[in-house]
Amino acid sequence: MNAITPSAVLAAVLIAVTAKADQATSKDRGALFTITENGLWGYINRKGDVVVEPQFQMAGPFFEGMAEIIENFKVGFIDVTGRVVIKPQFEPAMFRSFREGLAHVQVAGKWGYIDKTGTFVIKPQFDDAYSFFEGLANAKVSRKWGYIDKTGQFVIQPSFLHSSNFFEGMAKITVEGKTGFIDKTGKFMKDWRR
Repeated sequence: MNAITPSAVLAAVLIAVTAKADQATSKDRGALFTITENGLWGYINRKGDVVVEPQFQMAGPFFEGMAEIIENFKVGFIDVTGRVVIKPQFEPAMFRSFREGLAHVQVAGKWGYIDKTGTFVIKPQFDDAYSFFEGLANAKVSRKWGYIDKTGQFVIQPSFLHSSNFFEGMAKITVEGKTGFIDKTGKFMKDWRR
């Protein structure tokens, strides 16, 4: 294996820091950042030491101690040591991660949610889906977005053209060409903007 040059390490750190902090939840490991070498992805720590040798076709940031990896065009998850915890078996997507103990993954064109053992907690049934924030996740069916709880039930029915994650009890949505904010019950919180 070729030696990793200091400039490659610095470039990887700068890209990782400016794009998204790859925070691993392990206090022993600290933050881990993606690197590439010969077309393969791995991870370094803040000191620039290689922690996980470049070996994956693609690798994403760590959240809750797990990172998405792609092998043979299938998505799986590793822990901060680089051990494959959930074997690659899901359809590729751009860096879907664990949040609140669940990750959204795609199978046969539908999205569902797995736990950290790879077991489906919410079966694949959504046209698109995002991570849980504040106990709710935005999920799409029939071209409309709504919000589900951790049982997969819609608590805010799909009626939005666009939706964002909840933050401090509010989520930004778009309906009928207008944008506004709702609370976790679906009640509109702020005046509409055009």
